[in-house]
Amino acid sequence: MKGGKDMKKIYKYYFDDNSYKLKLDGVDKFIILKETLEFNGNQFYENIFKDYSEDFEIENEMTEEDMKADKFAQPILDMIKEMKDAIVKKISEEKAQ
Repeated sequence: MKGGKDMKKIYKYYFDDNSYKLKLDGVDKFIILKETLEFNGNQFYENIFKDYSEDFEIENEMTEEDMKADKFAQPILDMIKEMKDAIVKKISEEKAQ
């Protein structure tokens, strides 16, 4: 790899007492508040796909114990990954036309 531009983006999933988050390069890019568990699709698209150029990864930063201790942690992560995959697929299909 040449670094920089050629490196694949990796968003990190983590959570705290108040929210579930995706961060990129140490900056929170998408947040789901625990009190509402609301997934804001517009915010997700704007903050994650605004400068989309290639597929990216989502890595879980939490320990297995952390994930088991929070009943919504794994379902939220799974939902985020499913939404990401669906949007990437749609973008790829549109580019192919």
